[in-house]
Amino acid sequence: MDKALIDEIVKRVEEKLAEMGQVEGASSVASANEEVTYTRRLLSEKDIIEHNKAGKTKIVYSKCTIVTDVAKDYAKQFNIELIEQN
Repeated sequence: MDKALIDEIVKRVEEKLAEMGQVEGASSVASANEEVTYTRRLLSEKDIIEHNKAGKTKIVYSKCTIVTDVAKDYAKQFNIELIEQN
């Protein structure tokens, strides 16, 4: 298999997982499937865009997670609640 084909397969799998709410570094949690717990160290605008496309309206993240200012701005603009977990 060539690298371009592998990259395309990986991209499609990631897109499908995002649609299902299972984005890399995150796991779905209850609340009518609108909430996601984010477990990675950095929460970027790209991550929030992916969660938004997957229909998530609440993102719970760890105290150790760094949330970029651009991510906060995007979340505010699209009414996505960012919740810092204790």
